[in-house]
Amino acid sequence: IVGSGLAGMLVYDADDTVVEDNVVCMTGEHGIEITDSQRGELRHNTIIQSGESGVLLRDSSGDWRVTRNLFASNSAFGLTRIADEGSEPSDSQNLYWMNGNGATEFIEADGVDYTDVMPSFEGDACEGVLVGDSEAATLIEGGPIGARQSRQP
Repeated sequence: IVGSGLAGMLVYDADDTVVEDNVVCMTGEHGIEITDSQRGELRHNTIIQSGESGVLLRDSSGDWRVTRNLFASNSAFGLTRIADEGSEPSDSQNLYWMNGNGATEFIEADGVDYTDVMPSFEGDACEGVLVGDSEAATLIEGGPIGARQSRQP
């Protein structure tokens, strides 16, 4: 998905959903917006140069797993979560690179803002992820991150 004026992808009121292997770039708002959706997985996506956060998880339960995604050069955060206290989704093995305001942001429904501005991975070792050999550079902890090439079932 390239060049959407709004969110690149909207997942709305869709429980038990898997959002996988997408490349979303240069959107006007969030790269992927997930709203009012309970339980799901966001895995192996590449979200770059979104006008706001790469992914917005709004009013969705903490049963969302966010894993092995690449968030790079988004205007706000890589991942923004707005939810009730105690419903923070699982966030593991993601790469956050040069997002405008930081890696992740968590806003409780009561308006309290908890922001993590430290990227999960940073420094010289990450430079190869975006500019080096794509096959070798997208492996972290023994497996690929971001969108993968098409796979045979």
